[in-house]
This record gives sequence, structure tokens and C-alpha cells, in this order.
Amino acid sequence: MYLVTLGIYGLYWMYKSFEELRGYRKQGVGGFAGVLLAFIIVSTFLLPAYVGRMYNEDGNPNNPVSGMTGFWVLVPYVGSFIWLYKIQTALNEFWASKGAPPPGS
Repeated sequence: MYLVTLGIYGLYWMYKSFEELRGYRKQGVGGFAGVLLAFIIVSTFLLPAYVGRMYNEDGNPNNPVSGMTGFWVLVPYVGSFIWLYKIQTALNEFWASKGAPPPGS
């Protein structure tokens, strides 16, 4: 959807991800601020950092992403897709550990 909508879905995904994290963690920036920070590349590092902190706060020290995951976007052509895949996979696994149904069901 990201490619079909020329990046608009990516902004929506980022908004929803930041809102989801803020709702669960009760701290951090919300969706609108996260999207605004995306325009100055801060969200590229902030979103995976929040996901990693969520894992740590849950007592799981083996978090799959951290702020360093943001450096993937510097890899030409495929870096952004790797970044997106790593974050979405980490979110899916976290919510599955909380009893959420698998994506697509």
C-alpha cells in the first residue's frame, strides 16, 4: 500500500503506530507529533526506540529493534523496506505475545 499511495499510507501507518505505542506505554509522542517528526527524520529513530523500550518494560531484554534500527533507511533502495519490516514484525510479535490474533485473521 505504501507504494500504491505514494507514501501517504506510510504516514498513516506511522501515525497509528505512534498512537498505539503511546496508548500502551502511557508515555512518548503521539501520532500527530510522530508524523511531524518524520519530516525531519527523527521518527526514523524514535519509533524503533519506542518499540524496543516497550519490550524492555515488558521484561523481555531480547528486543528485536532499537533506535539503531533507524540506520537501515540509509541503505539505498531497500533500506526503508527493511526498516519497515523489522518494526512491523516486532510489533506483531509483541501484540501476539499479549494474545492478539495474528495479522490478517
